[in-house]
Amino acid sequence: MPISNSPRGRVAHVLPWANIGGTELQTLRLAQAARQLGYSNLIYVPAGAAKVQALFADDHFEVLEYNQVQPSYTKPSEFWKNSRHLASSFRDRKIQILHCSDILAAHFTGFAGRMGGSRVITHVRNHYPSIGRREKSLLLPVELFVFVSKNTCENFGIERGRRRSRILYDVPGVVYKPVADRAAARASFGLPPHGHVFGMAARVSPQKDFPTLIQAARMVSEKLPDSSFLIAGDHQLEAPHRAHYETLLPLLEETGMRERFFFAGFQAEMSPFYGAIDTFVLSSNWEGLPTVALEAVMYARPVVSTQVGGIAEAIQDGVNGFLVPPKSPEILANRLIQIATDRALAQRMNEAAQRTLTETFGQERFLKQVDQLYSGLLRRRR
Repeated sequence: MPISNSPRGRVAHVLPWANIGGTELQTLRLAQAARQLGYSNLIYVPAGAAKVQALFADDHFEVLEYNQVQPSYTKPSEFWKNSRHLASSFRDRKIQILHCSDILAAHFTGFAGRMGGSRVITHVRNHYPSIGRREKSLLLPVELFVFVSKNTCENFGIERGRRRSRILYDVPGVVYKPVADRAAARASFGLPPHGHVFGMAARVSPQKDFPTLIQAARMVSEKLPDSSFLIAGDHQLEAPHRAHYETLLPLLEETGMRERFFFAGFQAEMSPFYGAIDTFVLSSNWEGLPTVALEAVMYARPVVSTQVGGIAEAIQDGVNGFLVPPKSPEILANRLIQIATDRALAQRMNEAAQRTLTETFGQERFLKQVDQLYSGLLRRRR
């Protein structure tokens, strides 16, 4: 589709967290698409979020810091003072659309966006089936909710949000970089050169249900004694992730899986991870629509995932991957063994998954829908 070279509007993307994860990578892809379409983009990150700031600055986006003052109805003065300061920043920079990258960002900046004359929208990237009265009130300035999947929209805890909604499927969060030397990729993580490697890209948190994965791995190892599990996701940088990792160590020892699990930590460059693994696995208890599954498809790695959130909108069980119930280690293990031992099946699923990736989650579709989203908001503004 033709891309305009002239500025078409000014969009501020607001990040709520100080670490880099799926939300930050997807916001980067969104800002890149908006820039390609001719929109001017500013990035607001929490004060002190140096890594997030660098992620966007390295791609030549203007990045500003903002203070996250907790909203309070009993002592509101600090929050409203900060909101007025932010509103002034938005007005001075002529921000037309304030795009919060998840609802927490809207909690901190939504009222400031309205005060500054911006159209306030927010992405909803995870499952929020229940939202309290206080949290609902903080989302009153949001006029449009952008959901990453139909499932996320249908299970959102604000009826008004479901009525005023848009579905925008993400694109893979990483840029594809081929890995020619799989042996070198494996060696970089300390993996053995032989045997089937299952990989999961996920921070070490309760959401990702590592206990189920560890129990499944024990069963897999009985059939595939040379198998290994590579985990790409933070287990050291953030205190909650360190704490959860420590709770997993006894289970790893008890099941005999300690030597089979390789925790690589957060990976800024994911191509070696996908180059090192044979099968991608996701054992989450809940998700919005995990783009790591799309990334695995992009690297032609078969996907076995729990059927949670919007994953079924990308992976059809038995067609382009396998879906299993959450907290079902035996079923998960059986599917992992099946995909690892049947190369023809894995190849058929990969081919079907590539078609889904192109047709439903491709870049051209993403550009068109981002343009429709922003141009529609600006037309209504006029």
